[in-house]
Amino acid sequence: MGRPNRAPRYALLAENLMNKIKDGTYPAGSLLPTESELGRQFDLSRITVRAALKELETRGLITRRARVGTRVNEMPAGGQFVQTGDSIEELLLFTKGLPFRKIDARIIIVDSSLAQAMQLPEGQEFLDLTGLRAHDGQSPIAYSHHYIPALHAPPVEALDGAVAAIADILARASNSLITTIKQQIEPARLKAAEARLLQARAGSTALKSKRWFYDQHNELVVATVSLFPEGRYIYGSVLHRKDMERR
Repeated sequence: MGRPNRAPRYALLAENLMNKIKDGTYPAGSLLPTESELGRQFDLSRITVRAALKELETRGLITRRARVGTRVNEMPAGGQFVQTGDSIEELLLFTKGLPFRKIDARIIIVDSSLAQAMQLPEGQEFLDLTGLRAHDGQSPIAYSHHYIPALHAPPVEALDGAVAAIADILARASNSLITTIKQQIEPARLKAAEARLLQARAGSTALKSKRWFYDQHNELVVATVSLFPEGRYIYGSVLHRKDMERR
């Protein structure tokens, strides 16, 4: 029996509405159904509906106005991608619908430089899978290296064209669950080869993210390093004070 979908209900509703905005069901300038109508349509509470609409608002897809309603905005130009989330499920959902296109895949032995840069065990074998995330006909959003322990690496063909997070695909293949994600985000400058792949200017500013995905046994599933050219990616999150949550 397969594992149930772990995405929160508000995230599923947000995804449903985003797909309808993208396919023209709700074109730019139109109004979405009211909170009450959406609640009845999907059998969700008003709090859940509001959380889904907040997700769309954060992504810049809608504008909400009192006594006017929820209006669909023009889609962002230039392939800009907005990622939001404050949970593992949301981080794993963020690439859904954004195809991964393989550039290269090779088995490597982790040297001292890579071990230090990516916190990988020196001397061990990893699959180094590189590729781009991009919508058809648009400039790439990201260029990434995925370092997968060689013993757990699936056939590359299973990952080329993926429209889900590589980490989630790998976890599902081994019947495990991503329970911990570590990440580091910093500015970077695009090298000439990276810029060509990303259709950007060499030396221009980019956002570099490093992420480490661990399963329930605290074993590394995959480590990634991604480059996002300036103006194509926004990351947002909501933080809560823990001591307030306990009251």
